[in-house]
Amino acid sequence: MNPSDPTQTLDEILNEVASRPAPPNQTEIRAILARFPEHKSEIIDFVTAWIELDCTRDARESTDVDVDRVVNRTMSRVMQVLHERAEARPISNLSGSIRVAGHDLKSFERAVGIDRSILTLLESRLIRPATIPALLVDRIASALGRTADSVRAYLVLPPQTATAYMSTRPPRVTQEEFAEALRNSKLSKTDQSRWLAESPDPLLGS
Repeated sequence: MNPSDPTQTLDEILNEVASRPAPPNQTEIRAILARFPEHKSEIIDFVTAWIELDCTRDARESTDVDVDRVVNRTMSRVMQVLHERAEARPISNLSGSIRVAGHDLKSFERAVGIDRSILTLLESRLIRPATIPALLVDRIASALGRTADSVRAYLVLPPQTATAYMSTRPPRVTQEEFAEALRNSKLSKTDQSRWLAESPDPLLGS
C-alpha cells in the first residue's frame, strides 16, 4: 500500500484494502492499521468480514446471497460510522447546518418550537448558555441530526455581532437570559409558559 494520505476517506481506504487479491495477513493488517489508526475498528470489521467470506468459499462455493450478505453488513457498518461522525462534527454556522439538515428557517422553528427572534439570538449566541433549557438543546440536536454535545459546543462559543467596528478593541456584547428572549418573542403565552417550565441544561454551565 502507498504511504498514508490524510485526505483519503474511509471509503477510499477500504477500496484500497479490497483491491488486494486476498485478505491481508497479520503483518499486513498491522501495517494498514499503523497508517490509518483513526479507522482501526472499521478496517478490522471490514477485514474480518472478508476473511469470513473467504473461509465460506473454502468450505463450499459461495452463492450470490453469501456475497451480498457480507457486503451489505460491511457497508452498513461503514454508513453507521460515517453517520456517527456527521452527527458529532462541530457546528460552525447554525443557518448552514439547518439547510444541510433539509430545513428552511420556518420548518426548523416549527420543529424546535421557537420563533425567528429566538433563532436569531441562538445563532448569534446572544442568549446566556446557562439559561437555555435542556429540552431546547435536545430539539435542536434532533432537528439538525447532530449530537446534543455538538449543539452545546456551538452555544458556548463567543457571541457574534453583525456590526462592524473600526476600534481595535472588541465590542462589548451583552447576552440575555432565555426567559427575556421568550418575553420579547412572538410565541404565544402558552408556549412561553411551557418553555419557562423547562429546566436549564446543566451541562451548559453557569
